[in-house]
Amino acid sequence: MVDTYGYFLNLKQLCETRWNSMHGCFASLLRVHSALELLAFKFRGADDFPGATRGFGRCSFWERIKDAE
Repeated sequence: MVDTYGYFLNLKQLCETRWNSMHGCFASLLRVHSALELLAFKFRGADDFPGATRGFGRCSFWERIKDAE
């Protein structure tokens, strides 16, 4: 994200607490939606790109986050 925006962005880590913690996590993801899509697009072919983050490039992931938020 530094290559694109010139600064680091932090995401809230999901933890086992109350619903409002999950809501905050989803809201955080939605705020950096476009940056995460660009990240997934840029590194989609990289062998060391974590598989769990490949969902950032899928429309269905973002639709579910919006519905849950």
